[in-house]
Amino acid sequence: MGDDWGRDEAGEAGCSGCERRLNASHSDHARLLLSRFVAMSAFLGVRPIVGAACIALLIAACGREPAPAPANVVLVTVDTLRADRVSFDRYALPTTPFLASLAEEGVVFEQAYAPSSWTPPSMASLFTSVYPTTHGVTSGGIRDGAAHRQPVLGERFVTLAELAREAGYLTIGVPANRHLSEELGFGQGFDHYYGEAGFLKASEVNREVLRLMQAAFGPNWRLERKRHKLFLWVHYFDPHDPYVPYEPWTRVYDPGFRRDDPQSPAFLIMKDLQKRFPEITPELRARIGRLYDAEIRRFDDHFAALWQELGFGDETLLVMTADHGEAMGERGRLGHSHSLHEEQIHVPFLARWPERLPRGLRIDEPVGILDVYPTLAELMGAPIPESARGRSLVPLFEEGFDPSAQARTVPLYYELHRPRTPTTGLRSGRWKLLVERRKRGERRQLFDLEADRGELRDVSAEHPELLERLTAQAEAWREALERGEAETRELTDPETLEQLRAMGYVE
Repeated sequence: MGDDWGRDEAGEAGCSGCERRLNASHSDHARLLLSRFVAMSAFLGVRPIVGAACIALLIAACGREPAPAPANVVLVTVDTLRADRVSFDRYALPTTPFLASLAEEGVVFEQAYAPSSWTPPSMASLFTSVYPTTHGVTSGGIRDGAAHRQPVLGERFVTLAELAREAGYLTIGVPANRHLSEELGFGQGFDHYYGEAGFLKASEVNREVLRLMQAAFGPNWRLERKRHKLFLWVHYFDPHDPYVPYEPWTRVYDPGFRRDDPQSPAFLIMKDLQKRFPEITPELRARIGRLYDAEIRRFDDHFAALWQELGFGDETLLVMTADHGEAMGERGRLGHSHSLHEEQIHVPFLARWPERLPRGLRIDEPVGILDVYPTLAELMGAPIPESARGRSLVPLFEEGFDPSAQARTVPLYYELHRPRTPTTGLRSGRWKLLVERRKRGERRQLFDLEADRGELRDVSAEHPELLERLTAQAEAWREALERGEAETRELTDPETLEQLRAMGYVE
C-alpha cells in the first residue's frame, strides 16, 4: 500500500446518561414491533391508532423467535463521495473494486440520499434519525468576529452508538473530520473514540482504528474481540478536497499528471481552487474528476486492508454510505454545501451480512441515510425510538420481497440552512422539488428524475398543479418539524480553525 501501519495504546472515551433516555424494556420484542409501527406512522405524518386488536396481533407476532443479531456491526461513512463515482453503482471505472466485491454479496440501494449537502447536519441526522432542523446541527463559521461556531449534538437524543451499546455491543468510533469531534457531541455512546477527529488520510485512519482496537481489547485483541459484540464506525476523508496526488493511484487514474503543471487543480483547497480557476472548463472538470477517482480508489484499497486486518467474516454486518456528494462543475459550481442538487446529496449505500441479507440485490426505491439508524436498530434487535423519522429498510430485503413492486410512495426530504438562501427539498417518486427562500421571494424548481437525472430542465411550468401540491406538502412538513435548540461551541484552537478555513468551512 505504500503506507506503514502503527499500533499504539490509547485511553478510553465514553459517555453517560444514555440509559435513562432509553425505554426500560429493550428486550421486549412486541415493543420493537410497536415502536417500528409508531415510527413509520410519524414519518408518514399519520396519527397511529393502536387498538387492542392491533396490539394483540403484534404480541402474537412475537411468538416467533426474533432473528439473531449480527456478531459485529461495521458502519463505514466516506466524506464527499458521490454515488455515480463508485464502481458498485455502475461507474465505468474501477474506483471501488473491494466494495464492489462486497456489494455482490449484499444489498445496494441505488437511490440513497443525504438529508443535507455537508457533514455536520448529515452525520447528526444519520446518528439520530431526525432531520437537521430537529437536531439543530445546521451551521458553523465565523460570526460577529467570533471563532468557528458549530452547534453541539444534544444529549436529548439516543444516538445510534448509544443504542448499540445498550444492545450489548462494545462501541468504537474513528471519524476523520473535525466536525465530528467528541466535544461537538459525536462521541456520545462510544466506549472508545478518536475524539480529536483530525483530517486524517486513509492510512492514518486505519492506524487509529487498530490503536483503539488494542485499547479496547488489549494486546491480544484479534482473539479477544471475538468474545464480544462490536459496533465499529469509521469515517474516511480522502475524497474531500484538496485533491492530493498519492501514488500509485494517481498514476493509474491520471497518467498524464505532472506536479509542476500550473493548470493542475491538485493540492488546492476548494477556496483557492475556485480563485485560480474562475472559469470551470470541461478540461478542468476532467482533471478534477481524475484526481477525485484516484482518491476514491485510495480509500477503497485502504479499507480493504483494514477489513482484512480486522478479520471480519460472514457474521459481521457492514453498512457503507457517505455524508454528501460533490459538485464538479454542474451548474457552474465546485464543492458542496451550497445546493441540494443530485451531485451533492445522492450518495452510495450498501449493506452486507451474508448470514441474513440476500446476495446481489439491487433496490432502486429512494431511501435516505436517516434510514440507517432504524434499519440497524431492527437488525440488532433494539427498539426504534419514537423520535426516528427514518424507516427500517429490512422489509425491502426480507425474503419474498419483490423489487419490481416497489411503490416509491414514501417521500424524502432535504434541508440546507444557508443564511441567504435556506432551501427545502422533497423527493416524491420520480419528482423532485427544490424551494429556495430568498429575501425577494421563493424560487421553486421541479425536476423529473426519471427523464432528467442531471436536473438540467425545470418542468414547473409544465406541471403547475403538481408543483403546487408538492410545494404545499413540503411546506407542511417543514412547519411540522420539531425545532431543536443546540448549544453552540466555539472552536478556538488555531490549527483547527486554519484547517476549517482552508477548506471553506470558515470565512
